[in-house]
Amino acid sequence: MDVVLSLRRILNRFKKTDFVEILKTWNFINIDDLYASIDFQRNTKTTIVSRITEICREKNIRPYHVAQLDLIYQQKNPNCKNWTVFKLSQTSDKNGKQETAEYSVLEDSLRQQLAVFFRHDLDSRPQGESLWFRLHIHGIGVQVSTSDVIYMVYHPHSSYIITSAIKVTYKDYVLQAVLTSLKCTQLKELQLRGKNLKSLADMTLYQQCQGSFSQYRLNQADCNPLGRKKTIKRKDSSPDALRSRLTYENLQDKKARICKTEETFGTSQQPTLERLTFQLKTRFRGQHHIPAMVGHHSPIHCTVKFEGHSVIEGIKHLGTCGLASLPLPSHLANVHSLAKNTISLAEKS
Repeated sequence: MDVVLSLRRILNRFKKTDFVEILKTWNFINIDDLYASIDFQRNTKTTIVSRITEICREKNIRPYHVAQLDLIYQQKNPNCKNWTVFKLSQTSDKNGKQETAEYSVLEDSLRQQLAVFFRHDLDSRPQGESLWFRLHIHGIGVQVSTSDVIYMVYHPHSSYIITSAIKVTYKDYVLQAVLTSLKCTQLKELQLRGKNLKSLADMTLYQQCQGSFSQYRLNQADCNPLGRKKTIKRKDSSPDALRSRLTYENLQDKKARICKTEETFGTSQQPTLERLTFQLKTRFRGQHHIPAMVGHHSPIHCTVKFEGHSVIEGIKHLGTCGLASLPLPSHLANVHSLAKNTISLAEKS
């Protein structure tokens, strides 16, 4: 009964337009049979979920199939979770190369290590160059709680693993099992969290290739010599196009600001972080604005938070819009390469 309830809960997350695509990838149900009994255009989402659940019950669905469906959904919608990045210590063999087991060997090892601590179901599914794990820890009760399901994304030959939120009572055991399975000596939680899984992976895997260096990683350095530019210009009413028709009195200053900003951040889209926190432990430097603070040399402790859809992209636009002095200070100019969204600033010793 709990398998059917878990299936229904997963199906209820789907958008109506995603059913056909995800079910084809799942390949547990013949999609032609579904078309014969379900009209995906006219039927309501409740009707579609009920019919799919009935078909799966008739086919004697197992927990493995439900887990695979859940993994497919999470891979298609990774931004619905809060992710945390962990750094693995570099484990080396005699030649100094990092050891990486095959997918099946790694999954079996992780399953054995977790079995020491609690009853669980572990399933995996590759996606591109990464391997996704879905860990369901058997808690008390029949229904599967969302806090008992943990997702882990591992990129082989790398020193990072990204996990969804882990309940405090399970965290130490899960991390110990990961540590032993990957043959590491230490697992450190980085101060890097967010919802955009792709950006978190890019900031860690390509930490030294951000900013202006990203053009080489993204093959944007050289233009196509055989490419032909379109000569026909169509009228564009988008906000960017309307902004381009404005006449600027200080056009040279604007071009200079854009040039300096692109030297720091590059021309490509910045990694997406929803939050950036600076913890300040520095002395006050605005005595010319507040004369009463003259002679005050003790550090001032405060926290400054930036929040938004894409904080790094917003910092980039501060310079181009003339709202920040250029060049930006290093703690802002290099934020895309720090691989963290909680940064401490203190006086140099």
